[in-house]
Amino acid sequence: MRRVGLMAALFLMLALTACEHPGSPRSTPVADQTFAESAEMQRRGEWLFRRGVRPSCHACHSLQAGRTIVGPSLAGVGNKGEEYLWRVITQEDVPPTPGFADGVMPVRVYAKWREEHEEQVADLVSFLLTLR
Repeated sequence: MRRVGLMAALFLMLALTACEHPGSPRSTPVADQTFAESAEMQRRGEWLFRRGVRPSCHACHSLQAGRTIVGPSLAGVGNKGEEYLWRVITQEDVPPTPGFADGVMPVRVYAKWREEHEEQVADLVSFLLTLR
């Protein structure tokens, strides 16, 4: 009997967690992944960062704190959150990081890339979220 009650409580908790309420964070491709899927996404995302995207993220952004190449260092960028990363990669209306020129990051290229390869953008975001 105790087991049934525990199972019912667990089911209720999962059901309530799955419900979307106004103001609750929306479901996102990275947030919906299991641990194993997330690790695979991060691996693919790192490959995209270093070699897979043209122009390469790695060509302009360092992963070392305080090291500037063309764009700002991405050390700690994972602290800004998933929605911020999606926006800054794929939307033209995001203002540049203070101290950097507007229009340098090829966002138009990435916006088109997102339309054609949203799964790859999710992989890249998954990798960037590890940079805390």
